[in-house]
Amino acid sequence: MYLSISIVALTVLLFSQDFSGTMNSFEEASHMSTNLCFVFKYDIVSEEVQPFRNNAHASQFVDTLFLLFQISMRISSLDVENSPMNFEEFWEWFQCTFSDLNTNMH
Repeated sequence: MYLSISIVALTVLLFSQDFSGTMNSFEEASHMSTNLCFVFKYDIVSEEVQPFRNNAHASQFVDTLFLLFQISMRISSLDVENSPMNFEEFWEWFQCTFSDLNTNMH
């Protein structure tokens, strides 16, 4: 778990575009969430995606598109412009929001 927290802390520092140390724009929330989902190698397990996984060439592309769609849907309700999040708040939100995804990180 320490590795995970270190990755998140580094991501917050890297994507805090105004160097405030908080996530206070939708763009920052989007960048942080997307990058963390890819760092943790989250995988969408969905019946909607399964028919497209039969084609090996399309499989990774479809998985990536579906993950990006899921990220967009999950962060759409964030109002960080009016309620900025510090590291602890973001990390708690991220874990709750993406807890149903499987990780392929070993």
